[in-house]
Amino acid sequence: YPRYAHLRRLSDRLDELFLPHLMSGSGPTVFALADPKVAKNLLKNPEKELGKDFGKVYHAVPLGQGVFSEQEYAAWVKNYNA
Repeated sequence: YPRYAHLRRLSDRLDELFLPHLMSGSGPTVFALADPKVAKNLLKNPEKELGKDFGKVYHAVPLGQGVFSEQEYAAWVKNYNA
């Protein structure tokens, strides 16, 4: 869909960076899960890493472990990258 080509480009770039990601809601937000060191480097210069047409980049920290254990999260990342 040409109308959403920018989302495909963003997804492709996040894949290149090996960052598991999902779209939230109907599409205004895409989030990626990243190691803190990777996130820090990405936030230093997001336009260089992602391009200028992807909007703003924010660093969010989870408040807790949520519903996944570390093992479940590792399995999710492994399956995502398969």
